[in-house]
Amino acid sequence: MRPSGAVAIASLHAFAAAPSGNAGATATESLSSGAAGCASCPLAFSCDLLRCGSCGYEFPRGSKLMAWVKRLLRRPAPGLAPRPATLDDVPRGATCVVAAVSGDARLRVRLAHLGLAEGASVRVDQRRPTLVLRVGATRFAVEPDIARRVTVHAAGAA
Repeated sequence: MRPSGAVAIASLHAFAAAPSGNAGATATESLSSGAAGCASCPLAFSCDLLRCGSCGYEFPRGSKLMAWVKRLLRRPAPGLAPRPATLDDVPRGATCVVAAVSGDARLRVRLAHLGLAEGASVRVDQRRPTLVLRVGATRFAVEPDIARRVTVHAAGAA
């Protein structure tokens, strides 16, 4: 009886990928791509295995498709428990109210000196190339990582 296609391919690949016996290699040198280590293998062009140079053990590098599916499944469904909005989420021209500022005390004090403190009304004047905000008569730019630390809510909401 003939083995199934997947078993036949796996056994053919295992036969072509003999261990190299490089016992003195370091950890980074001993793991090689299956395609580079199996040049004589007929499946080398599509091989995505890593192989230990010391013992010959092979394992899959990881599927890009499966990584994409895992990221897709981790995303929350729209409308179900959304994360708190940050300044980075506010569209150009919209006004919002600062709910909280996270980060170290030094950052919070610097933003408070600019008027960006809890309860302040903020208007987003520009989004690109950087976020330009208007708080009262003060207009200033903030980097996106700082904008993600400022939690906001809609101007009419409590």
